Amino acid sequence: MSEFVCAILVTYNRLDSLKIALEHYFQQAVKADALVIVDNFSSDGTEEYLATLGGRPGIHCITLSSNIGAGGAITHGMKYAMEHMNPEYFWILEDDTYYQKHALEDLLRHIKNSSYGMISLKGFNYKFGST
Repeated sequence: MSEFVCAILVTYNRLDSLKIALEHYFQQAVKADALVIVDNFSSDGTEEYLATLGGRPGIHCITLSSNIGAGGAITHGMKYAMEHMNPEYFWILEDDTYYQKHALEDLLRHIKNSSYGMISLKGFNYKFGST
């Protein structure tokens, strides 16, 4: 597949879970072209762990100087990606969700056959709006 996909993964103080999520990410049948990991000012060793990923092709780690919330961190990661790589698609990941091997492949196949600008995985619940 030729689409440029940038995965955005926001994390905050869930280092053990983040490591498992990244194992699942790296095992994807279809790989994203880039991964932007945004550390939302963790205090559990996440910053030090992310430093060990430095230098790996396609991985960009950003550590924020304060916790700006999940939405703010996703926006920060997307802005970074747009400035540096201009992806066609974003894949928004959770640091405590472990995606099946064909998750990205399935998403790309389905969005091509869809009139929607955004799709999600089956069983995923997302609510827009305010409470």
